[in-house]
Amino acid sequence: MPVMNFRIRNLIFFSLITLFSSCFLIDKTSKEEVDTSEANLEVDDFLSYVNVLDGSELYESADDSSKVLANLPFRSRFKELPEEAKKEDWVYVEWRGKKGWIPEDEISKDPPKSGNGFVPEHLEEICVGMENSLQCYRAVEKIVLQEGVPAKRQGAKLQVLLNDDNVMEFEDNPSEDESAIFFNYIEFIEEIDLHIIQSSVYEGGSLIGVHLSGQKINLIDFPEVSPDRKRFVTAFFCPNTTYCKNGIQIYSILEKKLERELNLEFRDWTGSDPVWIDENTISFFLYENGLSEEPTRKGKLYRHKNKWKMEKEDL
Repeated sequence: MPVMNFRIRNLIFFSLITLFSSCFLIDKTSKEEVDTSEANLEVDDFLSYVNVLDGSELYESADDSSKVLANLPFRSRFKELPEEAKKEDWVYVEWRGKKGWIPEDEISKDPPKSGNGFVPEHLEEICVGMENSLQCYRAVEKIVLQEGVPAKRQGAKLQVLLNDDNVMEFEDNPSEDESAIFFNYIEFIEEIDLHIIQSSVYEGGSLIGVHLSGQKINLIDFPEVSPDRKRFVTAFFCPNTTYCKNGIQIYSILEKKLERELNLEFRDWTGSDPVWIDENTISFFLYENGLSEEPTRKGKLYRHKNKWKMEKEDL
């Protein structure tokens, strides 16, 4: 059965429908209305990320035998608190309103990279040595469905639970030709009530988001949720624009639905690793023409007067 190989996932990703957005592309030298540079210098200096696949624990004191205040998932963003005296091998931080200590060797200043595309970072090690992506996704689904998420599998049918006891169903088609399609449950993001489902087709795949309201959307990558949990952003880095498109999407999270605020497609640049600086500002890396191995510039999206604007900055 033909399935997608990890090494070519980004080259056969589905083509997104190009939509116009209300985003203004401006250069740093011509930035208008809002100057965020001073504020961001202060915030950027103290932002760090969890770099351990299994996540990190936030302790009440600089001692791993002390009370655990929270569990921070891989790639969680938090703020270091320099006003507290640093203790050996420990860093004092604030994460979602909680303050405590994290081992210094479990954090990094740059957001860690995800290695396997449509697999939650903390489950990536499961897929090591597997022959193809479908095998990996099935292994991930088996584990995730045992974690009490609002979904279940019955043979070829994947059922996700919605509000008011409603159910949305996805059924595999194990054909040997190009009509073959498989659906795999990947994650439930409880803070935004969103199911994440991966679909594998003959040559490619995509991510599907299903809100508990029953709304279904196509995602270009895993959502990064804003600090106030009112929005999420996704960004996709494609090294070869012949097979896929680079873009950034921003959705607002309303009471009964998701509303897309931005669908931006890059032509001369590719973007990756979006990080919320605050509830109105997103930072991400830019790669020139999708060919550079390292980011060449830094992009920033900021929301002002209900519109998203973008600027490019030197690294």
